[in-house]
Amino acid sequence: MISKDELVGLVREKLEAEEILIEDLTGAQDHYRIEIRSEAFHGLKLIDQHRLVQSAVQVAYDDGRLHALSIKTIPVESA
Repeated sequence: MISKDELVGLVREKLEAEEILIEDLTGAQDHYRIEIRSEAFHGLKLIDQHRLVQSAVQVAYDDGRLHALSIKTIPVESA
């Protein structure tokens, strides 16, 4: 199990995100939906945006705390 706060922490370690929304899909704290708005995604293909997120949370997959993550990325242009 991984809490929403822990998941946000892992993402924020790798990406600067303007907004992160998380929903626990099963109540078991191991299947989540995450939506991230970030300048880091600007100019990247969708697959590369998702790879950034996957790499940020890989440690939680590796140690078994996270089983599934549905990802939505929203690129934000820098001001």
